[in-house]
Amino acid sequence: MNAVTPIGTQKPAARKNDGAVLTQRFVALAFCRADLLFELDGTQHIVFSAGTTTEIFGRSASELFGKPFTDLLNDADRQLVSDLLMASDKDARIDDIPVRIPLRGGTDCNAVISGYRVPDFNHNFFLAVKIQPRRTSQVAQRPGDRDPESGTLNQQAFTNVASDRIRAMSASGAATKMTLVKVNNLGEARMGMSEDAHNRMVGSIGAILNAQSVGGNTA
Repeated sequence: MNAVTPIGTQKPAARKNDGAVLTQRFVALAFCRADLLFELDGTQHIVFSAGTTTEIFGRSASELFGKPFTDLLNDADRQLVSDLLMASDKDARIDDIPVRIPLRGGTDCNAVISGYRVPDFNHNFFLAVKIQPRRTSQVAQRPGDRDPESGTLNQQAFTNVASDRIRAMSASGAATKMTLVKVNNLGEARMGMSEDAHNRMVGSIGAILNAQSVGGNTA
């Protein structure tokens, strides 16, 4: 039987490439959880990427270099992810943030993003992206989740979305709060308006509330 030498007791000659082996090992472990890996600088631009970038985006890692990371996401998810990255402090993580990613074929796929800042790399953000996980908490994608006039979430959808996003923001180190807004005399104002004017007013109120919410769509 051949004896197995513990790693910590290997001879120096056997460990001369330990640095390269350790790097390969960490990369292999990362891809056990992720399909794509990214490193972002302080402006959220890509300085490193690895994984199936060509198959998903139709662009190689070198072609993605220097591009804004949020450009790879569905328009509706860009503001939320950007807000989380900006709010995350040096010791915080973001965990399993659900997003949609446009594929090279024109459709979107579901994904989750996790990551954290690394002080030894200028506090750059290191992200792992998992495509089509088994479970994702999709944010109000069903037509019935939003009021057709105001564009705001219904009660059940808002409860789900708000709890998910407050949890995500808190985990990233950002301060979070929920604001309740009451519009007085809306019923009386409606009585003196045409249907078209009322729809424009309600739509404007909903647009303002959404614009001021986390991710631009959490009202």
